[in-house]
Amino acid sequence: MPTSLNSVTRPPMTWQAIQSMALRRRWWFLVPFFLAWAVAFTLSWVLPKKYQSQALLVVDQQTVPATYVQPNVVFNADTLLQNMAQRILSRARLEKIMQRYNLYPKIQATLGPDAAVRALRKDISITPVQLGNLAPDNAHNWTAFSIAYTGSSPEQARQVASRLTSAFIEENLRVTQQASNRTTSFLQQQWAQAQQAVKLDEQNIQKFERNNLGTLPGQSQANLAVVLSLENRLGDAQGALLRSQQRIAYDENLLKQQRNWAAAAPLEQRLQNLRMKLADLRSRYTEQYPSIPQVEGEIARLQARLKKLMAAPAGGAAGAPAGASGANTANDTEAALAGMPTRTQIKSDMQSEKLMESREKRQVASLNQELQQYQFRLNQEPVRGNQLASLEAQYQQDQSNATALLLRLNNSKLASRLEQRQGGAQFRIVDAPNLPEKPVWPKPLQFSGFGLLAGIALGLAITAGVELRQDQIHSSQELAQFALPPILCRIPPLQSTMDRVRKRSLHTLEWAIVTVLLGAMIVGNYLILHLHR
Repeated sequence: MPTSLNSVTRPPMTWQAIQSMALRRRWWFLVPFFLAWAVAFTLSWVLPKKYQSQALLVVDQQTVPATYVQPNVVFNADTLLQNMAQRILSRARLEKIMQRYNLYPKIQATLGPDAAVRALRKDISITPVQLGNLAPDNAHNWTAFSIAYTGSSPEQARQVASRLTSAFIEENLRVTQQASNRTTSFLQQQWAQAQQAVKLDEQNIQKFERNNLGTLPGQSQANLAVVLSLENRLGDAQGALLRSQQRIAYDENLLKQQRNWAAAAPLEQRLQNLRMKLADLRSRYTEQYPSIPQVEGEIARLQARLKKLMAAPAGGAAGAPAGASGANTANDTEAALAGMPTRTQIKSDMQSEKLMESREKRQVASLNQELQQYQFRLNQEPVRGNQLASLEAQYQQDQSNATALLLRLNNSKLASRLEQRQGGAQFRIVDAPNLPEKPVWPKPLQFSGFGLLAGIALGLAITAGVELRQDQIHSSQELAQFALPPILCRIPPLQSTMDRVRKRSLHTLEWAIVTVLLGAMIVGNYLILHLHR
């Protein structure tokens, strides 16, 4: 049964097999190789050209030393570059640039303004630049920037790049001036608030001093002197009050004694009579006489009654016999109290003394109240001193804050005037936007190289594909790999004269075509190198 060639494992590739395959499949490789290069070469000349115009800007530091004028704006090149790029690449600015230079009309007509704005942003490049051999520091505070625009014509690229550069410088000046003015305005507001705080502190201190007059620090000596004077006056007033009270008590005692003596006078008289009677009875009779114990008992009762009467308070006189006549009582009283002040005189003295006592009590109470007030002042002086010290410390702090803000405000005003005169940190054009002579895209040399690589890959892929799909045997080595009967004879090729001539002509034509293709590629690459040096 015959064996299918496709079902048999192919022999491994050798150098001779590769050479044989290259000769057989040369046109499957050369034609795609040349076509790929030709397409890339043609595209490099046919595609719309892009020209790039570029400007270089450097950072100029503040002209006046910072020791004389402290800048309001902290200049960080990296941060400023990002902020400026965001402002310059805003939609409003880019639309104005597109309208002014009539950019991307086809994109605007087909895809709309948004697509045109995105295309313009893509063609703008703002990047930091390293000058000379100076490396950027760790904080990336670059000192130079490049602004580039890629357009469809050299003049258009330069115009747009010039406009972007001017916008960058103008925006930087505007932003720095606005930032400086905002700083000045902020410091002005803060200084005004600090002044209000100082005035409020002054009012609080004045109000505190008015409300706490007498308890403030520094008044302790005066308060202590007043306290000592008040204590002396209070002692005198209390002594006078005590004397008045003693005189009143003395007069009351006199009145008591007068009332008791007036009531005791009849009893004393009767007691005297009984004693005389007892003496008379004892002179005539013995002690066993019945009248003597009776008289002694009556004498004892009268003595006890007199003792009780003399020890009774002033009202005890009420125990006197109510039936005694006024005339007899007055006569007995005057007789018993001969040489003493009269009752009316004692009452008049007592009334005067009580008036004096009332006045002296009011004086003592007033002095006590005043003394307590000054003692309270002395006790409150440390507390009020601490409170006043706190208010004064707050006043000093607010005053220092206001002074510092005023100094900063004056420095900020100087910095703002310096920014208005463009003396602060700013950008300066080193290289103005150039007029490009050669396009930056497409680059024919790169296209040619890409076409060559693509042609090689495409040719090899097609050649390998065609070779793998064939089911022919081209050599005895290949035939030996198959399980076929051995060949016992060899049939030589039979060619006529006409076949040999045709074969020779075909080889000549192939070499001519290869020469033309290689020559075209060489000439094309030469033109690329010559025109884009």
